[in-house]
Amino acid sequence: MTYERGAALRQVEDLFRSTSPKLLREALLGSGGDRAAAEDLVQDAFQAMWCAWDRVGGLSADQQRAWLFGTLRHKIVDRFRWRRREFLIEPDQFTLLYEERSVPAEARRILAGEMLDRCWRVIEGMPPTQQHVFWLRAHEWKTAEIADCLGIKATTVRDHYRRGMQRLNDEVGNGKTVFGTLDGDDLEGGAAG
Repeated sequence: MTYERGAALRQVEDLFRSTSPKLLREALLGSGGDRAAAEDLVQDAFQAMWCAWDRVGGLSADQQRAWLFGTLRHKIVDRFRWRRREFLIEPDQFTLLYEERSVPAEARRILAGEMLDRCWRVIEGMPPTQQHVFWLRAHEWKTAEIADCLGIKATTVRDHYRRGMQRLNDEVGNGKTVFGTLDGDDLEGGAAG
């Protein structure tokens, strides 16, 4: 029994080494670019695999990878459902966020929560590469890091980010500039190539 457990552990470790980078990318997308949450989601998927090893262990390597990705997607949905909040607020009410003194703290919290939910819905509707770029940049990844991670040029990262910001302003701010100008490491210029 010890030998079987050791062999299973080695098989899971090999699978982790070969699959975790791709799982992490998927988890980053699903967690809105939150690296800590993405790492937790990947860990949860592997933990679920280990707990179900009696069923999963006999599958081919490709089937095990497919099982992991399916489980990861379920974990992402579970996390999304757990964190989801619903507020029914009209977009025009977002301007109340800027009137700090006239709006009670609880109303500001609700408005901010609704605005955040709407932002995530807009981001979810972006093309996949733009989602990756926007979420990673929104979570303080530098342009060069994003370019390296996604295998694209820094100028492409900047273009995707600018388009994402414009889309947020158009859809969440009803065409008004809700989100300020681009800031950060080198998004305005061409510091990183």
